[in-house]
Amino acid sequence: MGIELLTERHAAQIAGVLGCWDRMLIFGTLPRICFAGGMTSFLYERKIRIFDYPKFAEPFRNRIRENAEKMAAEAGIEIEFVRKRNFRKEDRVKEILASRGEKAGLVCIFSAMEPCSTYKPWHNKQTGKTYLIPDEGKCLHYYFYFVDEDLGLCHVRVPTWLPCRLQICFNGHNWLAGQLSKLGIDYRYYDWRDHTQETGDMPPGAPMRSVDVEQRGDISVTDGL
Repeated sequence: MGIELLTERHAAQIAGVLGCWDRMLIFGTLPRICFAGGMTSFLYERKIRIFDYPKFAEPFRNRIRENAEKMAAEAGIEIEFVRKRNFRKEDRVKEILASRGEKAGLVCIFSAMEPCSTYKPWHNKQTGKTYLIPDEGKCLHYYFYFVDEDLGLCHVRVPTWLPCRLQICFNGHNWLAGQLSKLGIDYRYYDWRDHTQETGDMPPGAPMRSVDVEQRGDISVTDGL
């Protein structure tokens, strides 16, 4: 016998079900230099020595750092450096939102030293050619958390070392909550992960998140996302 879903168990009490995407990730790259061969060609075209690659990349790192500090100053916030591995950014963001409210704009900026993809210079003694090869390293990353008028809470992860592969994250549930607010529909937002942390159990068939929509006129819907 399969697991009985909440929407099946309480079908008689549910007028309809709303659906949306869960967490969505968008990755951004600079196509020309997002692979070792492309960056090698880029340097050769500009007559930059392959072994000067770290020197070439440093100004870009500094510009990202300066821009992050400028954004923080303009928003009247401080960049919080994350030192502990078990630090939950989402919990800290909730604390800040509780005091600043849900208005659109920059919420906070975190920084942390994390692994990143990069390149290292390599000289092939057999062919006599010098080029870049893929490598793994560590660099400072910035996390920009902000509230978008349509998408709700989002964040952008920005590494400070080339090729600077961006990661943009937003949640479809936040978007749905925003749409309900615009329509004047009251709702209560539940996160079953918070419930699990408090009670130690997960109700069978429970969704990770759900929005319980209150009645508005002739509409009464409970969402099973």
